[in-house]
Amino acid sequence: LITLLGFEFAGLLSGAFIAENFFNWPGLGRLILQAVTAQDIYLVMASLMMGAMMLILGNLLADLLLKAVDPRIRLKDLK
Repeated sequence: LITLLGFEFAGLLSGAFIAENFFNWPGLGRLILQAVTAQDIYLVMASLMMGAMMLILGNLLADLLLKAVDPRIRLKDLK
């Protein structure tokens, strides 16, 4: 269950698309959608990089939380 939370952290961005379009709110989701339709490559690349960083950060936080909850998991040095 904890490992799925890391993927849900990145899913917040897709939820922004739905909520902002449904309620007609200005925000990051609408900005990314407008960048895709206007073919603004730099803004699209930045938003993809932000989504990837959210996925990596979410997985890192989920792994650290899993280590704190489960005493069988140990962090080892990779040498």
